[in-house]
This record gives sequence, C-alpha cells and structure tokens, in this order.
Amino acid sequence: RCATAEKVRKSALGAQLMVPTQHFATTKQALRYIRTNFPQMTILAMETTAKSRLYSQLDYTQYYKHRSEKTIQEEDRGGVALVLGNEVTGVDADILQPRQRTNSQEESDGHQENNCSEAPLIDEIIELPTFGRKNSLNVAACAPVVMYEILRQWTKAADDEVGGKGE
Repeated sequence: RCATAEKVRKSALGAQLMVPTQHFATTKQALRYIRTNFPQMTILAMETTAKSRLYSQLDYTQYYKHRSEKTIQEEDRGGVALVLGNEVTGVDADILQPRQRTNSQEESDGHQENNCSEAPLIDEIIELPTFGRKNSLNVAACAPVVMYEILRQWTKAADDEVGGKGE
C-alpha cells in the first residue's frame, strides 16, 4: 500500500491532494465498488470487439450531471466511468460482458435471475476506430479522445440549458 501511495505521489505531482483516489488490487474489485457505491454511474469499457460501438456515436448527455445555477444542486444522472485495459492485452475478457439493454427496460427492475453468474460490471463497450494492421492504440492517446468527446457533449448540454452559445 505504501508503494502505491508513493507511485501516485510521484506521478500526480500534487494533484492527488485535489482529486480523491482509491486503490484496488483488481479491476473487478474497483468495478464492484463503483456498482455498489455509485449505482447511477454508467461504466463504459474501451475495447475493440464485435459488441463495441464507435465512441462518437454515443449520446453522453444522458449521463451528464445537471447543475442548476440557482440551487447549486445536482440532478443525479451518475456520470461516466471509463475502463481502459492493458495496452497489450486490453480489458480482461471476463469484464467485457455488458448489461443487456432493452427498449422496455423490463430487465432493469432490480430483480436478478437466480443463477450463479455475477451481474455485468460494465454497461457498454466503446471503441476508437483504428486503421492498418495494428488494432490497438496507446492508452494515453485514446483516453483523452473519449474524455474530450464526453466533455464536449456535456459542455454543449450545459450551454444549451442556460441559453448559451453551444456549438
């Protein structure tokens, strides 16, 4: 635990004092923590699979936390957590089982089927397009692209709410 704290201190350069962090031994532990403590949060895994959607095709405004300037209270839409994998092996395959989405939302009534399998840890898989023979991108290169798109949509939504400039 001390080694982890020291690594964070060295790489964060003081940011760890402004942004709370928590360390988990495995990705599954971290995702279970999010599911339990932040049930409204949407968890998106970034990986190229047959089930993934292009990152720019998602409407991230549905996860935007609206803040009224008059009341300074947030409407809890949960926000977004991004799961990025190892640059060689990607996100673990056992994590890449997204929740089943239905138009009727009958499956989201809080009841789980009586089976031994664990509830899905992610909501959806998104991907960045790649070209050529290499089917992966550096994590430090792809994370900011998706975060920018999320923040671009949220900024536009916030501007639209207050009658601002938008895009």
